[in-house]
Amino acid sequence: KVESTKINTSPMDITTTAIILLCIMITIPGYIIFLFQTRRLRKALKNSAGKDPNSVTEEGLREVINDYVSTFRGCAYTTEYAGDYVNVESLSGAYGINLKVVNTLPNILTSIGIIGTFIGLTTAIWNFQSDSTEQIRESINYLLNGMGTAFTTSIAGMLCSALFLLLSKFRLSRIERDTEAYVSALDCKYHRTADQVILESFFQMASDGSEITPGQAFGLIQDSTTQIQDTTSKMRTTIDQLGTDLCDS
Repeated sequence: KVESTKINTSPMDITTTAIILLCIMITIPGYIIFLFQTRRLRKALKNSAGKDPNSVTEEGLREVINDYVSTFRGCAYTTEYAGDYVNVESLSGAYGINLKVVNTLPNILTSIGIIGTFIGLTTAIWNFQSDSTEQIRESINYLLNGMGTAFTTSIAGMLCSALFLLLSKFRLSRIERDTEAYVSALDCKYHRTADQVILESFFQMASDGSEITPGQAFGLIQDSTTQIQDTTSKMRTTIDQLGTDLCDS
């Protein structure tokens, strides 16, 4: 005769398995999606390195860099910094990367593990009975199962949280490095300060043999003053925002 073995599965075992599977199902697909999105972004930055901003064909990068290109105003240079337009936040939005979700997901995984801890302990204590020796023995076994669920789910949540946090930070650091290199190359090639704009304009007029009239000189100085005022206004706005953030924190 073949004896059939019956597997007894307690509610605590089901709870433990469900929470562990939930953590895994959040961690693995979440990172895979994030990985493919960041690969597209890094590939776009690599393919566009050294190219004229007007010739960028990558859809997401093109969407971000259009605002930067508009600051050229028909010239071969700009007084704006590329980093004000092309940065990790703007690129992430263009490529569908939700940085808030990426930064929040480790906390969610940890919270799921803590929820499993409370479920295990609460259920074990709630079902504890002490009317007889047999009930105490069964309650102790149930209590141990509940504690096992509590510790196992906590460990699963923390491990998945730490794994996702480590991998996502590694990917983000590479994106930041690639973005910084791309922006630095743009600034080195196209950025000019206000005094450089004036000098280049004067030299250009002098090389063409044109006589610089007082009106032309005044116009150049006026344009330079306007650019300085715009830059000062942006710096003031940034400082005010920094002060607001510090007060809120």
